Amino acid sequence: MTEKQIKRIFEFKHIYLKDVSFESPLAPEYFSETRTSTSLDVDVNLQSHRLNDSKTDYECVLLIRVTAKSNGDVIFLVEITQAGVVEIRGFSDADTTMLLNIAAPNTLLPFAREAIASLVSKGGFPQLLLKPLNFERIYQQKLKADAQKAKGTHTEH
Repeated sequence: MTEKQIKRIFEFKHIYLKDVSFESPLAPEYFSETRTSTSLDVDVNLQSHRLNDSKTDYECVLLIRVTAKSNGDVIFLVEITQAGVVEIRGFSDADTTMLLNIAAPNTLLPFAREAIASLVSKGGFPQLLLKPLNFERIYQQKLKADAQKAKGTHTEH
């Protein structure tokens, strides 16, 4: 390999559960009552930052909050912070940003989904399998929103 050829690396060094919380505020009464409607709210947040003085290592953090409500009452709340240390080398800044916003969360999501499913079932509720998320679409929406903010125009969703 010549000096002009730079090896491109995108590799997770560690994947870990950084924080987790499960609450079931209506237990045990909930299990003996008949509830007619259940709604599920899923909130996803993604954060990433360069580690210390490293030029190639980043922490990527996927935060997922799932709130289940029945008849307006919260029946359970799960919060998962799934994280990983990823090495990214040989990519442009734009490509690195895309990797941190699309590829990295795609790698972390199955771990977070499994943890959520496990916690919900251990809480006595039917298994909850979150649908896959389209991080490419989420990233494109973020870019569009950032561009609109930069122009000074904001549209309501």
